[in-house]
Amino acid sequence: MIITITSFPGTETKELSKLLALQVGLRYFSANEIKKRIAVETNLPIEKIKEEEFTEKIKQIIEQEAKKNDIIIDHTLGAWTINNADLKVFLKSYKKIRAKTISEKQKIPMREAIDSIEMKEREQEKSFLNNYGINIYDLQVYDLVVNIDKLEQDSIIGIIKKYLEKMHKE
Repeated sequence: MIITITSFPGTETKELSKLLALQVGLRYFSANEIKKRIAVETNLPIEKIKEEEFTEKIKQIIEQEAKKNDIIIDHTLGAWTINNADLKVFLKSYKKIRAKTISEKQKIPMREAIDSIEMKEREQEKSFLNNYGINIYDLQVYDLVVNIDKLEQDSIIGIIKKYLEKMHKE
């Protein structure tokens, strides 16, 4: 089984994706792991790895991992790269909610967190359009879109697991 999970910048999906992987018996593979691999191969520090400079390598790594099956891929490009994914999930959250989380976590003013999110969204959108020709905010590619703002982590995981159960019954 292959599941991709994507979200808006600042949604904080890492822990949720890891927990889901553990509960359904899949490996977890993240954007950070991709950067680590590229860093090792290029002898660059991980903080110097800019995704727009390694677009083909990123696609290649995602495709290699997907071939191994039984994986959750937590990367924006996952849903667009893996056509045969069993489930493509987008976790949606409003900007103010994401900004509040970032503001509290990084202890920065709310306005700074909002500005940071808006800048990341513009950069991501431009980068993916220029490098891959895709609009990453076009949610039609996803099987399941969940607004997570009013849900606890267990409830979000429950929704995804319920969707998986329904898929297997059909």
